[in-house]
Amino acid sequence: MKKNVFALASMAVLLLSSCGNDDDGSNSCRSCDVSLIGISTKVTVCDIGNNQVTVEASVGGVVSDKQTVSLPEGSSFDSYATGACNGTIDPFN
Repeated sequence: MKKNVFALASMAVLLLSSCGNDDDGSNSCRSCDVSLIGISTKVTVCDIGNNQVTVEASVGGVVSDKQTVSLPEGSSFDSYATGACNGTIDPFN
């Protein structure tokens, strides 16, 4: 019985503990519509913390590409998202 209680307690601790690499990223997202080769594309950039963002492109509500990228050195989420929306940054390159 003691072994079962210990095993359950150990599993609970492992399942409920957080990773040391967790970041309290704001998980904020910014979306914009851009025209790529004459096709209206919705680009969504989300801050996932740890200096990384997810970039998603969708056409007609269908996701055509989604990637996780590291922000360029010295770049903030706001400047990266603005660049992705106004075309000065290629978020998929």
